[in-house]
Amino acid sequence: LSGSIPDSITSLSDLTDLISYNSSLTGTIPLNIGLLSNLDHIDVSKNDINGEIPESIGTLSNLEKFILRDNALTGSIPASMGDLTLLKEFFFENNDLDGSIPDGFANFTYLETISVTNNAFSNEIPGFSSPVLKFVDLSNNRLSGSIPEIIFESDALEVVYLSNNTITGTIPENVLNATLLRDLWIDGNLLTGTIPNPEEDNLPSMSELLLDSNSLSGPVPDGLCYLRTVLEDFVSLHADCVPREGVDAPNNACAEGCCTACESGKPTP
Repeated sequence: LSGSIPDSITSLSDLTDLISYNSSLTGTIPLNIGLLSNLDHIDVSKNDINGEIPESIGTLSNLEKFILRDNALTGSIPASMGDLTLLKEFFFENNDLDGSIPDGFANFTYLETISVTNNAFSNEIPGFSSPVLKFVDLSNNRLSGSIPEIIFESDALEVVYLSNNTITGTIPENVLNATLLRDLWIDGNLLTGTIPNPEEDNLPSMSELLLDSNSLSGPVPDGLCYLRTVLEDFVSLHADCVPREGVDAPNNACAEGCCTACESGKPTP
């Protein structure tokens, strides 16, 4: 399948699924795609679709899965998409999108997965409050502000990737209560403060914890090193455990055998 998505597709009022991934689609998304009011699944990933996301997308009130990864989309996510209250899966990674992630996303109660890695999104991270949130990948953007604590209140949370942004503030203490969390990547930011120290029953599912290339201070806590010894799947712990050039001590001293990779980090406050 090649060519563009024809404008005439918007006359198919009963259409529920628009799926054409890994094809050779080009051109833009039809401006009036919002007329397809019964759509619940869009997947046109891995194509060469360009241009901006139409504002009319926000009228697709039945949409549950929206997948546009690996295209050449530009511009920002329309604020109207904050009205897609049934949205469960949102994959927009590997495009050229910028601007903010709409605040309305914070109110999606069915959201399970959001992935927008490798774009140019800026401003603050919405406080995703979905109780079924499992997977968050906002890495490799230009996001700023602090990490919202509410993200870690989801009992379903398994993966949070926030690497390589300009996020500031401290690591939320309630991350220790995320019992299903297995991957937390917050490396390559501007985080400060100390690393939370878990009790022996915290973070029982942890596999990969990447803290390096920040401005965190204080040692890697003994509680984390203990978890490394008792959790078979806890295979990666990265911290700033070697000194920066011209500095005698590392940002985060780490006990022998605890950290699996050490960086030098950034200056601490």
